Amino acid sequence: MRLVWSLLALVASTGVAGADERAESVLKALIERGTDAVAFSDAFRQQVEPAQVDPLISAMKRQIGPVESVEAEDDRFILRSDGWEVRGRIVLNGEGAISGLFIEPAVRTGQDLETASAALNDLGAEVSWLVTREGETLAAQGAETPMPVASAFKLGVLATLSDRIDAGDLAWDDVTPLSETHVSLPSGAMRDWPVGTPVTLGVAAILMMSQSDNTATDLLIDAVGRDRVADKLGADFLPTTREVFALAVDPEVGAAYLDAPPADRAAIAERAAQDLPAAEAVVDAAPYAWPVPLATLCALAAEVRDLPAMSVDPGPVPTDDWSGIAYKGGSLDGILNYTAALTDSDGRLSCVALTVAGRTATEAEAATAFRGLLAALKETP
Repeated sequence: MRLVWSLLALVASTGVAGADERAESVLKALIERGTDAVAFSDAFRQQVEPAQVDPLISAMKRQIGPVESVEAEDDRFILRSDGWEVRGRIVLNGEGAISGLFIEPAVRTGQDLETASAALNDLGAEVSWLVTREGETLAAQGAETPMPVASAFKLGVLATLSDRIDAGDLAWDDVTPLSETHVSLPSGAMRDWPVGTPVTLGVAAILMMSQSDNTATDLLIDAVGRDRVADKLGADFLPTTREVFALAVDPEVGAAYLDAPPADRAAIAERAAQDLPAAEAVVDAAPYAWPVPLATLCALAAEVRDLPAMSVDPGPVPTDDWSGIAYKGGSLDGILNYTAALTDSDGRLSCVALTVAGRTATEAEAATAFRGLLAALKETP
């Protein structure tokens, strides 16, 4: 999952990053006078109607107040107001029309970690967070308490795969055929691949982490052993993604699963997942969505941070602020998780993680809060 404040369109392949002054002029006109004051390329219009841009710009201005400065360098820009910063990318074609525009979540500036943490409880019914640097805890709430983390549990799958490869049991180029029992809902392209397609473990890992492909995830759980992944996550039993969605179709079966001892859950989950349910039939998958403490997720993110599968998608983490980013998040039925292992310019390893259950805030508000933690950490000596 990739969480951003707005992804309008990014068609950089057909555009040319304009001169910085020209980009700044276009941005100022867009912010001050709206889309009627600027031009958009045909490539942009094929992706998004310019009329959709105005309400997003208006929402940003309501959040951050009057924009005080606009800075552009190459195709990147920073907007600043009193206490806020918004980053993004703008691409202009040869005629000065916008062919690409990407706006990241706004970030509170000038906050310390205590201030940045203060508003996190407003995001949902249950909220936990953890900020560490070089093993030292700088800010935390409920970091040792298991909470549902949705797709962030896939850090445990990747770490288990890496362990088995390091032990010589498996290899990244080992091939596993896609099975009918691997096919899951709803994210990822692999669910549409023909059953029997040969898939290397390395490709499945990249799809699992960069696209949160659930079918790739279940293939890997099968390949590495679900008990090993459960041990890695500190769980008594690990349901596959297919099983989680199947359990969420029938509340009675789901309740029986939750009431059963761990030794009996496998049989209940397997029976429920014999047939893949329709996505629209899924009621609420949150009760089964892999409860894991943030302390465990941070440890796992540190383990896998250098693997190729972790280098594809930085999520909502500003790429300019860190020399190394290993990110995995999760989103499902009122659950949000953000977990990032970060290396700064001094080579120090940090982790910033946030879990929200019973979410009451929007994803944009939660992403803004998470980025506030990142910004506060960056400013912490």
